[in-house]
Amino acid sequence: MTQILTMEVEVARLTALLRRQLDRYERLRALSKEQSRLVEAGDAHELLGVLSQRQVLVDELGSIDRELAPYRQRWERLAAEFDPSMRGQVGDLLEKVREHLAAILEQDDRDRATLETVKSGVSQGLGRARQVGAAMSAYGQSGGGGAGAST
Repeated sequence: MTQILTMEVEVARLTALLRRQLDRYERLRALSKEQSRLVEAGDAHELLGVLSQRQVLVDELGSIDRELAPYRQRWERLAAEFDPSMRGQVGDLLEKVREHLAAILEQDDRDRATLETVKSGVSQGLGRARQVGAAMSAYGQSGGGGAGAST
């Protein structure tokens, strides 16, 4: 009887942690979508705010992960002791967490690629501006004047 109560307490604590983790991933995924919108819009100011909110969630996920560590270390033994209902409940939560994490990482990769493209475009634009500036400077030094130079 004591072992059953202990297992129920373990499962309740584990599922509570997994639910907290899932909640943070759901919120992080929503912020990831907002981040993507802001990257596309080029809104750096708002993007910094979203990144700050994401960091808070990532820090919370780190804390939850540390709380989950003892369960991961003895996962095989715990899973073997779960009844099918408990195993299914925990498995569903874990699967949802994995789905959210995969979607977040995929979105972040797309946003990173978009930012790299923007950065490359800005670099090329700056390079062209430097070339134009150098050409104008050289033209000015060569004495080529404009409309009133030839008579």
